[in-house]
Amino acid sequence: MNPDDPIDSVRTRVVGHRVSAEIPAVGTVTMEQNDIDVDAKGLLRQPQEFPPRYEHREVCPGHRTVKPAASVSKVVVPS
Repeated sequence: MNPDDPIDSVRTRVVGHRVSAEIPAVGTVTMEQNDIDVDAKGLLRQPQEFPPRYEHREVCPGHRTVKPAASVSKVVVPS
């Protein structure tokens, strides 16, 4: 339940989110959720009843790692 709007919305949480990509000139880039999302910060709400319209906002605390390709001597990741 969302205490700020209990009639039209609920809190949501992300469970086990991970995205990874291999970039030839860089290496492998992985973005992954930090541990377990125990504090539900996402939000699913219905701002309009008819026709039904839904709005979803996702908050996923996480981190990223870069594993350089064998041919790369240094990888610079902007913050």
